[in-house]
Amino acid sequence: MVIIKSTNIKTICTKSIAFVFALLFITSCKTDINTKSYFTEYGSLLWINNTIPDSLVKKAVKSTVENSSIIIAQIPWDPIDENFMENIDWYNKLAIQHGKELMINIDWLNNNRKTTRNGEWSFEDDAIKIQFSKSINSLVEKYKPKYLMLGVEVNYYAFTSPEPYKAFVNIFNSLKNSLKEIYPKMEIGLSFQLELLYGIDKDWAHLKSLEPLDVIVENLDFIGISTYPDLNFNKERLNIKSVINLDSLFVLYDVPIGISETGISSTNFNLNQRSLYVENIFTRSNQLHFIIWGSMIDSYKKDNWMSRIGLLDYNALPKNEYNQWLEGIAGLK
Repeated sequence: MVIIKSTNIKTICTKSIAFVFALLFITSCKTDINTKSYFTEYGSLLWINNTIPDSLVKKAVKSTVENSSIIIAQIPWDPIDENFMENIDWYNKLAIQHGKELMINIDWLNNNRKTTRNGEWSFEDDAIKIQFSKSINSLVEKYKPKYLMLGVEVNYYAFTSPEPYKAFVNIFNSLKNSLKEIYPKMEIGLSFQLELLYGIDKDWAHLKSLEPLDVIVENLDFIGISTYPDLNFNKERLNIKSVINLDSLFVLYDVPIGISETGISSTNFNLNQRSLYVENIFTRSNQLHFIIWGSMIDSYKKDNWMSRIGLLDYNALPKNEYNQWLEGIAGLK
């Protein structure tokens, strides 16, 4: 079976745009970084295309199942997607078969993060609000995930479409509150792109803005953080900036924070730099709610760095990062 993790393909555009949110600014509670302690879930997304032989797909799936405490279904959604629920089925069966909990992440942004998926539809549209809520209620009733992420890297949407983002915040709050009445133990949150939050995404406007997180953080059960050092590497290709900014979030927000996807490419970083990055991630594991790697296996494509962030190379052979991953998760079990 071929599993496509489409959200990892980022076509980054250059934009210089400032926006002002009319929403009430919510001041987050500050806490000592050393006082937080959560059970750290761990896992990996599968980013595989049709060019990879089935034998290698099976190896990637096996490595994912054996080295994950949860199974993650990161699924695209748009108003005309008739396969939305079917896309979750395989992951759910995998979780049941191996006795693992399920995390469902709903990605409604286009791959380039400039627009919503498959069209210029908006959460300001009443019909979209109704359809989105109906889809989410249906999937929760059927699959009952332990973790539910109602948007992936949503601060891109706030950056490009501030008014529709306000509408989404209202939808999220209403939907989340109604779901918690029925499923009080289910954790519901969103993910935010770290480099964009801090204005260091090299191909977007360099504007630090935590407002997209601040206006909704009060109603999040967890904050998912997507972070990729490849988005901000300088001429020396240093990667430490990502983990420093991650540390600042621990201080700013008294909400469980997890890495919802990360990776560091063998295209832009050498072995020592990649090793240091993985080490830095796991040294923060006692403060992280979950750690999810962005792709178990490299893609055969060679046209972007995202195809080289796997823990396995494109022949399904372990990279040094894979061995570090095993050591890191061994400390979490």
